[in-house]
Amino acid sequence: MEPELFFSTLKHRIKKEWILCFCSAIGFGIAAHIYKFLNFLPNWDSLLNLYSSQNKIDLGRCFLSVGCLFGSYYDLPWINGMLSLLYLALSAVCISILFDVKKTLPLILIGGMVTTFPTVTSTMSYLYLADGFFLSMLCMCIAAVLIARAPATGFRGSLCVLFPASLLCAFSLGIYQAYLAFYLTLAVIYLLWKLLFSKDSIKELFCLALRFAVSIFAGLLLYLLSFQLILTFSSQKLSEYLYISNTYSLKMLRPLTSAKYVVLDFFHYFFDFSNGVNLFLLLNVFLFLLLTLLFLEAFHRQKLWDPKNRVRLLLSLLCIVCVPFAAYALYFTNSSLRAHNLMVMGLCLVYLLPALFYESMPADSRFFPCLKRWAILLLSFLTLYNFILLANISYQKLEISYEKSFGTVIRLADRIEQLPEAAACDKIAVFGSLADSESIAIYFPPNMTGITDGYILRKQDTSMGENVPQAMLRDYCGLSYSDTTQADKDRIAQTAQYQEMPCWPRAGSIAAFDNILVIKFSEENHS
Repeated sequence: MEPELFFSTLKHRIKKEWILCFCSAIGFGIAAHIYKFLNFLPNWDSLLNLYSSQNKIDLGRCFLSVGCLFGSYYDLPWINGMLSLLYLALSAVCISILFDVKKTLPLILIGGMVTTFPTVTSTMSYLYLADGFFLSMLCMCIAAVLIARAPATGFRGSLCVLFPASLLCAFSLGIYQAYLAFYLTLAVIYLLWKLLFSKDSIKELFCLALRFAVSIFAGLLLYLLSFQLILTFSSQKLSEYLYISNTYSLKMLRPLTSAKYVVLDFFHYFFDFSNGVNLFLLLNVFLFLLLTLLFLEAFHRQKLWDPKNRVRLLLSLLCIVCVPFAAYALYFTNSSLRAHNLMVMGLCLVYLLPALFYESMPADSRFFPCLKRWAILLLSFLTLYNFILLANISYQKLEISYEKSFGTVIRLADRIEQLPEAAACDKIAVFGSLADSESIAIYFPPNMTGITDGYILRKQDTSMGENVPQAMLRDYCGLSYSDTTQADKDRIAQTAQYQEMPCWPRAGSIAAFDNILVIKFSEENHS
């Protein structure tokens, strides 16, 4: 087929609803994230990944290298950012297809919510891998559409979608395992929607739920098999980060403990008033009040209170209760795990519920139906505006923390060049840490992981064998040093010369020990 004919055919197959949702996602996404796309605003991890092949097999992300391949392995704000936005916009379109959204305002709201949700902002702070993560999300969305569009019954029809859907799930899990929770939340909310607003029988909905369950279990199995093979051939060991080694060994399965933390963390995300009242929390209160009214009305409109619809009502209530457990599903793989903001993209779907209700409302010009539509519209756009504010404030914090850290590195380099003994040093040892440099999140709320208003000069050791001060001295000041073993650090810490050293920024806080350059940020306990 000639290119002109191909694109002409494609043009006629793309629906205007998809274009509207896609354009909304791009527009709101640029409003929220262009600050990040047009500036280099790294966090502590970014500084160690200016170029990285994303070989994170030890974290279970055996396909992350493939996911990040399209944006190159460099941290390129505009390229990685626009790729991320493209995947998010396509994910929004998939969600609109899944729920068969036709009305203009819900399509606009879906596109906006998906690209501005705080989890997206947190992920953008790790922009060197954001495109890979959002490709993982897109794969889950496509898998859900395949499952939903399969014939209602029939083994052959189900099988033709289960295989590609399972492959997509496995590939997604191999990029970032947290999107398992997103897929489960999407499936639960879709089943809830079918119970409330479709004429499908309970048998047909059971077959649909079964297809979702089989796709995710088959995807998990394929992922685990491929991961174990790759792990074996690469001779790598699982990391202790976020208790990953325990997760894959299934040593920490405590369902009741996990269920308790699911409930606590779900309500903490939406209703944590411990640090006072703000717009995010107030909007969440109105959101849940509005959702309660909308669900009650939907139950009444669909006559679910009727005894003959009792099973449908009970299943609908079960789906509502299951939403938090789906959004935090990873807790049931390891009771010690606590989700940070990058891991809760499934909660975005809660904010999409008002838009979906708007779509399902029948045309009615009376006062109260109109009032409900205006309430949904006002609440949703205020939420979108607040998400855009959170994104831009977060990026301003990143810029300030980066510039503050950059200034400190220049001062470090100046001190090193003034130290005659430093010329003979080829190794570096960093002791202690700068005040306010260990935080990995800033609380607005929500807790914005990857954002800090402190220093990003963290001295943590990484699998790359270097720390941030070491990397910044090399990349920004041309001072290259290899890392120091823990045995060398322990030996240095026992010397009188080290114990008499003052902490940064006082004179004498940088010294040479044979061929090792020592920087003392703060006192460390070496007992």
